[in-house]
Amino acid sequence: MIEPGFDQAYSSDEWLAWFKAFLAPDSMGEEVISAYLHHFADLGLLKAEEGGYRYCGHGQTELDAEAVRRDLAALAEGGSGFAVKYFLGQGNLDLAAALKEAEAAAGPEECTTGPEPASDLSNLQIVKKVGRQLRPFLDLEREALALLQGPCTSKADAQKIFHYLLSQTQMKAPARKWEQLSRKRHR
Repeated sequence: MIEPGFDQAYSSDEWLAWFKAFLAPDSMGEEVISAYLHHFADLGLLKAEEGGYRYCGHGQTELDAEAVRRDLAALAEGGSGFAVKYFLGQGNLDLAAALKEAEAAAGPEECTTGPEPASDLSNLQIVKKVGRQLRPFLDLEREALALLQGPCTSKADAQKIFHYLLSQTQMKAPARKWEQLSRKRHR
């Protein structure tokens, strides 16, 4: 485990155990925490070195969970730190809105055209219709991955963070009671 003095680099496993013990939500698995470590390195909270990571605190001599939480909260205020809010449990549960805010802070938005009207339900038309229905989710994932990826954060790490964020924001519909349909309807 990481000792109070942090003037040396600690391994990923030591940081993982520290974040899991002091800051990470209980619902977050070790793979997601590891992906967040890489993301924190991209945001400048940690510095990647050969032996692992070194904390880049603001003139601190001890590693304090509250000081790290404050640094993370400061990172969450920036456009590229939208995922940090979810790490701290401060996410607004609207991932699409959070991504739009992050994109607005990062740069201009791309213009997309509306869906084409479908007239024939051939196999190709069905595939196109399903593709149009999935398009918002795929666009959301593409935008999130573009914002999360960096020199230390791989695409796989960004996907782990995105799937965690999605699991925290996903609203499930209530279970429907099964009911028998009339057999006449199927003849």
